[in-house]
Amino acid sequence: MVPEGEIIEEPVLDTPMQEPVTDDTSVRMFRFDIEPLCVQSVKFSRFGAYQPKRVTQYKAAIRRMAQEQCKGAPWTGLIEVLPVTIAFKWPSNTRKKYKEAYARGEVIYHDRKRDVEDNLLKGVYDALSGVVYEDDCKIVKSNGRRKIYAPKGYIEIGFRLMPEGTLTLPK
Repeated sequence: MVPEGEIIEEPVLDTPMQEPVTDDTSVRMFRFDIEPLCVQSVKFSRFGAYQPKRVTQYKAAIRRMAQEQCKGAPWTGLIEVLPVTIAFKWPSNTRKKYKEAYARGEVIYHDRKRDVEDNLLKGVYDALSGVVYEDDCKIVKSNGRRKIYAPKGYIEIGFRLMPEGTLTLPK
């Protein structure tokens, strides 16, 4: 506990990206230092379908960061998404006691829209097509997401190439 009136510095959350648990080349981990953005498929106008400029810039930035971090050719097999961390920049009017709680991981980001979760990763999946994997339709399993507040927005995501024959379809 901090004594009344004492000034403390803002907590710095430069959490290092988790290393893969194996030395295997079937795991790829990424950290994108960018504010997460909800992406809808397309918008429509009387001139046809289009994507807003900020969406195309967002996807291009993620693609550029992934190309810097990714080694090797895109995978062609089935892909499993490892647990994802989505960090939003905390609001500028946040009180000090809440910032401390965010730094300790006690307060998790809450949203009021159900479809936001899928739309947060849609842009990332689209941007990584052709860099990490051949096509985002190859993603067959997702292991959950965690949304938090942090001093700066970022996305941590990992992928695992699933071995042949691990996915069985129900009869």
